[in-house]
Amino acid sequence: MDINFLVTFKITFLSVLFEAIPFILFGSFISSLINEFVTEEHINNFIPNNKFFAVIGASFAGLLFPVCECAIVPIMRRLLQKGMPIFVAIPFMVSVPIINPVVLFSTYMYKYSEFGGELWIPIYNQTIDIGIFFIPFSSFVILAMVNSVNLTDGLDGLAVTNVFLVAMFFGSITMALDIGSFEIMNLNYIVAGSCMGFFQLNKNPAKIFMGDTGSLSLGGILAMIAIVLQRELILLLVGIVFVMETVSVILQVISFKTRGKRIFKMSPIHHHFELSGLSEKKVVLLFIVITTLGMILSIPII
Repeated sequence: MDINFLVTFKITFLSVLFEAIPFILFGSFISSLINEFVTEEHINNFIPNNKFFAVIGASFAGLLFPVCECAIVPIMRRLLQKGMPIFVAIPFMVSVPIINPVVLFSTYMYKYSEFGGELWIPIYNQTIDIGIFFIPFSSFVILAMVNSVNLTDGLDGLAVTNVFLVAMFFGSITMALDIGSFEIMNLNYIVAGSCMGFFQLNKNPAKIFMGDTGSLSLGGILAMIAIVLQRELILLLVGIVFVMETVSVILQVISFKTRGKRIFKMSPIHHHFELSGLSEKKVVLLFIVITTLGMILSIPII
């Protein structure tokens, strides 16, 4: 069997088994500690009065995960290629989620937000209490959006235009439905305005490119906004382009590994449309229309 396939399978298996499980267990553990020992007074006393140091501290915390992820994954790949046993790799995989700020954010929202562990259900316009499972659920939403926007950033202006539309949508419903807060509404419009400015240099032919620095952060911002507004599930419609991009990659990989055949000419799916004869500009326009339709369809159920 192909050694590259075995290495990929090992890494995927370890990632699911020893990152997903610690996500849930560590999040539950942190939540229990917070419930037992931490009060709002403790948090207020802990947060620095000096906003400069607060920003520096938050920035440092946010850098911990990507730095460790970027360091661990190449090391893991190199060691597995050299035949390192799986049980030796376990500590490396477990160490990643322990310092993941995504889990900390999800735990904080579960403990201190107004809705706690409640999940809003579209159409019925009701919430259900999923309890501690809110932590892995919201962590999954963030990580899924982060990677989905990153996959979408493959054509000039594609990711930034769709992020602009989703941010405008969330900003509008924040104001129209009186959910969230004035600050959340402003954050949406700030993201939308930034995307509009960036688009002037990113439209075809692009003079500058977004790259991981932009796409990962924008995906994270949209996910966190959706969580704060309790509109996580509406991302399936509003962010339908991001869903399409991710699902196309997953289906392509599964089909090729199991049947030896490709479903699409190339994935993510925007490349399939390119190879089918559409120009970059037409593909971007098509995806803008799809996002707009998703927004229109979501209005009656929010």
